[in-house]
Amino acid sequence: MNPSETGKQALAYAAMISKEMNAELIVLHVIEKGEDPLTCPLVDAQIQKTCSVKEISFHGNAAKTIAEASNDLKADLLVMGAERKASKFGEFFSSTTAGVMQLAIGPLLVIPRGME
Repeated sequence: MNPSETGKQALAYAAMISKEMNAELIVLHVIEKGEDPLTCPLVDAQIQKTCSVKEISFHGNAAKTIAEASNDLKADLLVMGAERKASKFGEFFSSTTAGVMQLAIGPLLVIPRGME
């Protein structure tokens, strides 16, 4: 998860699903080269009250690391927020989202920015 508004929105969806399914919510944050580690938890107290939460941080390429962690953890569902990128060919997801879509082997729910 990234701490952007899109990431927070995806986390809210994931927390709702986790609560309804009585499942553990694993929140993954990837620290890419040149980025500073987060200094505060990604999951706020309100979400922690509604479901079982574990936060994990890794270093590496975001798309590859997210897909590998999801595959290794045998996640029942991977939920991620997605930024849309405009080009002369239309709208596309970011390279991280596209990479995870190609590499992850389990179910993936992509929450585009602005979904209400």
